[in-house]
Amino acid sequence: MSEVSRKATKSDPQYLSPISLLPSEIIHAIIALLKTTDVLSARLACKRFAAVGLHYLLRQVELVFLSSSFEYLREISDHPVLRLHIESLFYEADILADHATMQEWKQNTQNRDWAYYRDSVALQYLGMNATVEERRQHYEEREKVCTEPQHTWSEERLQRAYSMYCKYLADQKLLRQRDYNIHMWKEIMAKLPNLREINLSMECGLLNARCKTLQSAFRDGLVQPYGDVVRERSGVPQLESLLFSADYARSKIDTLNCGNVHWTFFQQTVEAFESCKNAVRGVKNMTLYITTGIEADDEYDTNMYHTQIPECARYLHNSGRLRDFVRAATHLERLDVQMDLDNPSPAVTLGDIVGQIRWTSLVSAFFSFIATGDVELIQFYSRHATTLREIGLDSVHLKVGTWAHVLQRVRKTLYLTKATILGELREVENQESFSFDLPFADDEKKPKVRVVVEDYLKAGGDGPLLDMTSLGQSDWETDIDEEFDEDDDDNDDEDSDMEYDVQRPSDDEHDSEESPFH
Repeated sequence: MSEVSRKATKSDPQYLSPISLLPSEIIHAIIALLKTTDVLSARLACKRFAAVGLHYLLRQVELVFLSSSFEYLREISDHPVLRLHIESLFYEADILADHATMQEWKQNTQNRDWAYYRDSVALQYLGMNATVEERRQHYEEREKVCTEPQHTWSEERLQRAYSMYCKYLADQKLLRQRDYNIHMWKEIMAKLPNLREINLSMECGLLNARCKTLQSAFRDGLVQPYGDVVRERSGVPQLESLLFSADYARSKIDTLNCGNVHWTFFQQTVEAFESCKNAVRGVKNMTLYITTGIEADDEYDTNMYHTQIPECARYLHNSGRLRDFVRAATHLERLDVQMDLDNPSPAVTLGDIVGQIRWTSLVSAFFSFIATGDVELIQFYSRHATTLREIGLDSVHLKVGTWAHVLQRVRKTLYLTKATILGELREVENQESFSFDLPFADDEKKPKVRVVVEDYLKAGGDGPLLDMTSLGQSDWETDIDEEFDEDDDDNDDEDSDMEYDVQRPSDDEHDSEESPFH
């Protein structure tokens, strides 16, 4: 048999696997669908897969407020291939609490209640209707959290852990002295030409939990950072360093998500504020969770947590800085602005956020803990009626008008695919309050009244709850997956008698099977 006709075998040096003969477009299409761990495995197949997989290996980089994390990002920015494919940064920039002595540090690591508080976000919430098996599993998980190694470690091992904590604390202090590493940020962003998304999370603001990168970074110090109690301006210098650097590098950012950034971010010099606005001019998706609180002596004692709502309200209303920052993003498609508290009153109004601007491509708008008037809110929706398809309202104070009227107008004005109503919708003039939350936290359930109103805003119906106070008892019971479960009515217990914030007639005044619409 001649050499030409002989078929190649795997033992031949020039043997090529059939999969390696695929067109490059097909290989890219395959690897683009894989998770990062699977991309690592795919790169072991052959040299072509290794070369293509490198493009998809790191699209988002997670980092924390430590020098080692910055060095890791700088190494990526120096790589000739990896740096070209970084699209997103997730920066969890919390600062460690400064415990003056080892004894104080121990009190924050070895206390069982503190351990449960610290890690409770990792445990599934135990709802009022939990089964026996769910309760057993929950308590087992809680016991596991409360008996972690730090509760049984020897004094020698605790001493080593305390030394690591001191090392991390000193490292963060050095970074703060360097203006939160802004010079390195500028150097790094200038080398990431395809960076499109910036995420800054303080106090679990974006995830409602700590990312794995942060948990592992400080694990051997036995204390997790939370917020920025050193400066009492949570997230402000961290966000400034990101936006200043993005402006310096002329980064084309289209997504900015900021979780729990203090309102004093807007109290900058004119030059600094212009730089921040320049950085967001191309942003299409903007999320701003703004906090008005400052910590006092004990960050875990709610009685020692103070708010600056009056100061925040005066400054943002008089300066217009929040409005100027938001409308700097002239191509906005999704806007989510949430304040943290509304007691005694909201810190911002709708006008403080959006003014009279009209975005030509706005698809989604969500507002939380704000105040507005009926005309102001309806005019905002009317300006964006041709594009707006998703709305959200959470704990909004209506200074003038009624919610029944507003809901009617919203239904007539917008063609919605998604509506989210949360918290309390208040009518200031009438001193009415309509609650759309359950009296306990459970992400899997919601009051039927919320489902009814959200469905009305999307699809219409007999009427927009012309008199929401006429809703019956059955309309305030829980709903799972937005489907009414009639069997729940037969299993009421003493918990169903819990007081709600919305007035409603007694059972003998209203038939529970009657429609809530009038």
